[in-house]
Amino acid sequence: MSAVGLELGSDGQLTFNASELAASTASDPAGVASFLGSASGGGFLRAANNILTSLEDPTTGLFATTQSSLQSQITNLSNQIDDKQTQVDNLQTQLQQQMSAADAAIAAMQQQYTYMSNVFQAMQTADGQYK
Repeated sequence: MSAVGLELGSDGQLTFNASELAASTASDPAGVASFLGSASGGGFLRAANNILTSLEDPTTGLFATTQSSLQSQITNLSNQIDDKQTQVDNLQTQLQQQMSAADAAIAAMQQQYTYMSNVFQAMQTADGQYK
């Protein structure tokens, strides 16, 4: 690839040297044309086109399938969140019902205590009057 001016650096970046391509074209125009090829006929351009198509195809490309997969994951997570929120809401309702029942039981016990306390106090008062 360096003969047509393309070099891959140690950092992974592809650089283009126009003067190298010009020199190669001047010395071997048929070889450069054969290497480059065309988008449909072969060579570097066809390989590059195939790679880009595999990335960008709206149905089967990597970008489309990744987007679809991520959307599916987002939908799944959203459904899980909704399910958990429903569970939390149900637990909250149950706890409120239990707290209401406990409050009612406490109120009933307080009434019974007051009644029994008044009965014992009346008995003590009556007993004190007859001594």
